[in-house]
Amino acid sequence: LPPGPYRASGDRDAQQSPPRPSAVLRVPEGRPLAEVKEPQPEGCWMARFEVTCRMYIEYLNDREWHKRCSPPCGHWGHVPRKAMDAIEQNAYWPRNASGKFSLPQQWQEWPLFGISWNDATDYCKWFTVQRGASEWTFDLPTEDEWERAARGPDGRFFPWSDRFDAAFCRMNESRPEMDPLNPEPFGLFPIDESICGVRDLAGGMREWTETPAGGKNQWRIAKGGTWGGSASFCRSAHRYDVVPWDVYDVGGLRLVARRARP
Repeated sequence: LPPGPYRASGDRDAQQSPPRPSAVLRVPEGRPLAEVKEPQPEGCWMARFEVTCRMYIEYLNDREWHKRCSPPCGHWGHVPRKAMDAIEQNAYWPRNASGKFSLPQQWQEWPLFGISWNDATDYCKWFTVQRGASEWTFDLPTEDEWERAARGPDGRFFPWSDRFDAAFCRMNESRPEMDPLNPEPFGLFPIDESICGVRDLAGGMREWTETPAGGKNQWRIAKGGTWGGSASFCRSAHRYDVVPWDVYDVGGLRLVARRARP
């Protein structure tokens, strides 16, 4: 995701998307991008796909990491679950005889879901320790980074263009023959790709961002359409205010990578 301006908001059909101050320079409607001369923000590397269940279970089964949680929370504190209470009865994944969580086979390549913002940020910390090699940090994207990756510099309403088609992304009308609806593995909808090369932004799972929700600093913004959501939720400017400890069955995450600062 290179540095540079993009057109934020401006989509009247996207709910909860008012004009907002931005860390990434926004370009007013009707003003050419070429006329923007202000200093540009830094870019970042964004993951092409969302974090999968297979990726997350490695983190979940790292017992030494969870022993260091403060306050202690253990495995149950971060397991994908049906409700915000981190108890065994709400967990999607069972533990096997060795005490580790096991993943249903069909879930291996599904995008991760059923986690809170607190779970997502702890995963980012773990991933940075495991893969950062002191050179990279891995974080949630900001709302502007996510939206700029989805809309491109020209502010398109969907990652591919301004026209919607249910066959282009994974949402509730994409598979009319599927009953009941279920998630699907990542990458099955090649048209759901932004100009930056990021996939599954309009469909798949809703994704946590780092950005606080306006004056409600304890809340966070989530972005993106979902496998069970309607067309209006697939619009890139659509946004959601969610408390950081809440979980829901369409909520996952995507990583961004930044050079570690000295």
